[in-house]
Amino acid sequence: MTGRARGKTRGDDRTRGRRAHGLDAEIYLTEVIKRLPHFATAEQAAELTPSRFAAALRAREQEVA
Repeated sequence: MTGRARGKTRGDDRTRGRRAHGLDAEIYLTEVIKRLPHFATAEQAAELTPSRFAAALRAREQEVA
């Protein structure tokens, strides 16, 4: 029996990633698109992985608090 047959929705799948890094997927993707240069280097792309992005966001929030 598949997940959907038991009443599982697509939203359940999206929240799993959000819990892993504490990020809303839509906000994360929007920010990556804004920040990633057209011809990005591997280093620039690496800075925008979900784990690094979440860590930078937490650090910025702590500076403000």
